[in-house]
Amino acid sequence: MLFDYTAMDDYGRQIQGRLEAPDEDTLKLFLEEQGYYLLSARPNYYAHAPAGELPPDIIVPVPEGRGELDRKGKILKWVGLIWIYATGGLIGIGYLGILFTKGFWALAEILSPFNISNFAFVIITLLPGIICLSLSQRYRRNRH
Repeated sequence: MLFDYTAMDDYGRQIQGRLEAPDEDTLKLFLEEQGYYLLSARPNYYAHAPAGELPPDIIVPVPEGRGELDRKGKILKWVGLIWIYATGGLIGIGYLGILFTKGFWALAEILSPFNISNFAFVIITLLPGIICLSLSQRYRRNRH
C-alpha cells in the first residue's frame, strides 16, 4: 500500500513524502530507523505503486525530488550569498590595500595563524551570511 506521510526529525524539521509499505506500523518503524518520527500517514489510493509484486516486509521509496526553497528560503539564500560575496570582497580589498601600502610582510603578519583577532573579526563579519544560508535550508518544500 502506498502512504503519504509527514514526519519530523530531532531538530523539529518536518518532511513529507510517499512510501510503499504493507501497513502503517512498518512505515513507522522504517522512518524511526532513518531518524524520523511519524506524525501522520494516510493511504494514497490514487497514486500508482511501482510495478511488480512486493514482499510484505520491503519498503520501496517513491522518488519525489529533493524539494525546492519556498519564498522565505529563496530570500534568505540570496541575502546570505550577497552578504558573503560583498564582505568577502571588502576583506579581500582590505588585504590588497595592506599589501600595496605596507608590503608583503605586513600582510603576512595579519594573515598569520597566530593572529586570532583577525580570524575572529573575519568570522564575525561573514557569520550573518553563513547563518542566512543555513536558515534557508529550513524552508524547503517537496515537489508534488
